[in-house]
Amino acid sequence: MRIKLSKYILLLALFFKLIGVYSFSPKAEIPMGSDKYEQLSINYTINGENQKGYENFIQKSGKTLREKFIETKILSNSFKEHTLEIDDGECFYRINLLNKTGIKLPSLNKLKKNMIQKNPQLFKNSNYDPFQITPSKGKLKIKENILGKDCDGFLINNKVVFIWNNIILKESWEIFGTTIKIAEKLILDEEINDSVFNIPKGIKLSTEPEM
Repeated sequence: MRIKLSKYILLLALFFKLIGVYSFSPKAEIPMGSDKYEQLSINYTINGENQKGYENFIQKSGKTLREKFIETKILSNSFKEHTLEIDDGECFYRINLLNKTGIKLPSLNKLKKNMIQKNPQLFKNSNYDPFQITPSKGKLKIKENILGKDCDGFLINNKVVFIWNNIILKESWEIFGTTIKIAEKLILDEEINDSVFNIPKGIKLSTEPEM
């Protein structure tokens, strides 16, 4: 009984660690979009010793969408996460696609614009983005060509990240073994239908996070 209980506690600890790492917060993770392109779409695959999944990112005229599915296997157990983040310029939505629930918050993209408008001297450098890293911070002496793009390597939040024009094309991290997320398809400045930013039907939204 004690052995089973210890195993259960270990699984819970690993699960909550996983949720802490992959849960979506209303704050930009690390650079993902680029002001150089009005519209862009990226499809990633996620593969690791104990993790598999995919991630899709879309950006259009101040609107962003990120969908992520990841399955983690720990011992004989499997944990799945399928999340969707949409920022339509007015509101930010964080949705759990497994249980069809979500939270509605003020737009992060709008917040960023307001910060720049209220502090023009602080943000007079048009290349500076308060939600993103500066080129010198965390930069590594490594490069990699991904989808024909020469990417610079950075160390951010214990991840090795490869960035081209402020767009992430590859990440690798060590949790339950080595996991790599890499872009398989990148589309720049091709027309994206606004309907992709619509909230899926059947989602129960709240304005306060669940406790």
